[in-house]
Amino acid sequence: MAIYIIASASLAVKEKKEAVAQTLAEIKKHDLLQARFTKLEGEHFHISNKFQHLELVHSQTTKKVSELEQRAKTYKEVNPSIVAKYLDFIQSYPEEWFAALNLSAPITPNPEEEEEDAPPAPADVPAS
Repeated sequence: MAIYIIASASLAVKEKKEAVAQTLAEIKKHDLLQARFTKLEGEHFHISNKFQHLELVHSQTTKKVSELEQRAKTYKEVNPSIVAKYLDFIQSYPEEWFAALNLSAPITPNPEEEEEDAPPAPADVPAS
């Protein structure tokens, strides 16, 4: 009978060991899952921040595009009249004046202007 009690106690201890081992395995699995979850939370936070940044950039880009479209519209409305006035202004001068300008020739300084810009010559002071 003592052998039976020892065998049954041994079996109970063995079952308890297996239960403890299984519980430890479940705890370890839970810890791994918790670590993965924490990592995923961090990645989610990072992605969320990136998304908010991209939304801000998109908003700013959309605003800038709207401003550029408005400027282009204004330019289209104003520019033809400016060009027409400028062409009228240019065409009001005789062609000889433009030919006299010789815009393709290199610009040379005017000697009269150089004399005006030059510093005055030092006065002759007798040495004492």
